[in-house]
Amino acid sequence: MQTLREFLREYAAKLPGNVLDGKIRRVLSNKSRSRLFFETEYPAPLPFAQLSETENELASRLEVEACRILCRYPAECFSAEVLPELFLTLRREIP
Repeated sequence: MQTLREFLREYAAKLPGNVLDGKIRRVLSNKSRSRLFFETEYPAPLPFAQLSETENELASRLEVEACRILCRYPAECFSAEVLPELFLTLRREIP
């Protein structure tokens, strides 16, 4: 599996390393190709602010309406400590 860094190459310059280290499971887009979705695996949850900023920057660099990094984490990573970050992600997707 490739990482986001390997897949995006020059578009990934100066973006947060921990986000770029995610292993890509698949890349999806909508019919008009104006939205990109990167389903990725990470060993631990990422900070919401960093993830959101990276998505916005990638959308700008790739010249698309929106870019989402759909994070997948191992089940053992989940605890009460990560709930606030997960709620921020849910709030963005389900207002």
